[in-house]
Amino acid sequence: MAGTRPNVQKTSDLVAKIGHLARTNVYQVKVQAPPSVLAFVATQTGIRYNEQIELLCFSASLPGSALATHENVQDFYGVRTRYAYSRQHDESLSLEFYVDKKYNIISYFDEWQNYIVGQGSLYNKSQYYNSNQVHRANYPKGSTGYMSPMYVTKFEKDIQDQAIEYCFIDSFPQSINAIPVTYGQADILKVTVSFFYTRYVKRNLVGQRSQSRTDRYTYNSNAKSSNPADYLRQDNNRIAAELEEEVNRNPFARDTADRFGDFFLNRNVDLGTGANDNSGALSGFA
Repeated sequence: MAGTRPNVQKTSDLVAKIGHLARTNVYQVKVQAPPSVLAFVATQTGIRYNEQIELLCFSASLPGSALATHENVQDFYGVRTRYAYSRQHDESLSLEFYVDKKYNIISYFDEWQNYIVGQGSLYNKSQYYNSNQVHRANYPKGSTGYMSPMYVTKFEKDIQDQAIEYCFIDSFPQSINAIPVTYGQADILKVTVSFFYTRYVKRNLVGQRSQSRTDRYTYNSNAKSSNPADYLRQDNNRIAAELEEEVNRNPFARDTADRFGDFFLNRNVDLGTGANDNSGALSGFA
C-alpha cells in the first residue's frame, strides 16, 4: 500500500474534517463505594453519597496501558523481533477534588480507608488512641468488601455525540495525599486521592446512558458474592438441605446423616434410629 502524497486542502474542508475536536473539561466520575462502606460512612459521619462528590472532582485522567513483549533474536540473523504476550495497565488513577466547607470530601475517603483497615468497623475508634492498637483489614470482596467499580466518562457538551466510558475494576482509595495549609493569600482547598484497580474496561457510548450519569445511588442486591466464606456457607446449606431430603426419602441414609449431618447443619439433629444402630433391626423396615 502506497503512502500519502501532499495535496491542497481548503479551509472549509479542514474545519469540516478536523474542526470539531474533543475538549478536556467535559467529563464526569463515579467513585461510589460498595454498600457496606456506604453504610459505615453514613453511620460514622452522616455523609451519604450524592452527585456533589462527583462534581467536586476537578481533575482526572484517562488511563493508559502498554503491551508486555518478548524479544526474539534467533529467527533471523541481525534482526530483533518482538511479540506481545500480555497487556499491562496503569497501577493507579489519581483524582483531584475541591474540598467543600464541611470537609465531606476528606471525611468520605478517610472513612473508606478506616473501614478497610477495620478502624471503626472491626475495632472501636477510641481504641486507636492507644499506641499499641493494631489493625486488621476487612476482606476485600463479598458482602463486607471494600472494592467497587469506579467510572470515568468522557463526553462533549451536547451529550449527543459518542462518549467513552472507563470502568475500573476492583478499585479502592489507596492513598490520600497530604493537604498543605498556609498563611497568605487564600486559595481553594484541594485533595488528591489515588485509587488502585485491577484493570479497566473501555466501552463506547452511542445513544446510551453512562454508569457515571445514571443509577448512581442504587445497589444491586442480587449481585453474586466473591467472598470464599460466602460460597462455603452456601455449599454447606445446600448439602444440609440435600441430606435432610435424602433422609426423608431413604431410611438407610439416616446412618450417614447421623455421622455427617452435624458438620453441615452445625446443630444437633435427632434423625431417629439408624439402620446400623445396635437396636436397628432391618426387619423393622420390612
